[in-house]
Amino acid sequence: MTTTGRAAALSGPAEFWRSRQRANGGTKLLAPIRVAQRRLGEVAAALDAAGAEPTREAVTGALQGLRAASLNCYIFEALPDDTFETRTSLATQAFGIADPCTLRLVLKNVTSLEGPAVKAQAAGVVADAVAAFERADAALSEARATGGAAALASAKAGVAAARAAVDSVEALLVDVLAMP
Repeated sequence: MTTTGRAAALSGPAEFWRSRQRANGGTKLLAPIRVAQRRLGEVAAALDAAGAEPTREAVTGALQGLRAASLNCYIFEALPDDTFETRTSLATQAFGIADPCTLRLVLKNVTSLEGPAVKAQAAGVVADAVAAFERADAALSEARATGGAAALASAKAGVAAARAAVDSVEALLVDVLAMP
């Protein structure tokens, strides 16, 4: 079978797969990204509501919210009251058993029918999002440990950067699916 023949034979299944990804405006694929955005908005609002000198508990709550928003995309030191599921996910990542990063899984799924350039772009966008989450985690951890206005400002900036990175993931996903 020639390359052209192979491409024609695969175009039917590939187009069917893409149509399933686009079903209902891509809501199933966009749902985890939108959850991350909502959680990051809640973290930002909680930090704003906590005032200039938030309590350790308020910053801890924001840190846990950030970690939930990351959709298991980076390894962090578990807090004493983290759930069994969180600890299991961290162990899975640490030992390389599986990659539970939802952002990466969604973009791999969506770009599976694309060329190497789009796949590389997706990997870069996810890497940027993971790095933004890690920086925000470090800033919130610092604010939790030391308190103070400077640490709080850094934490707020980190959360905003993580939100912008997740927005970039959504934009790429929508672009690849060619949805309005």
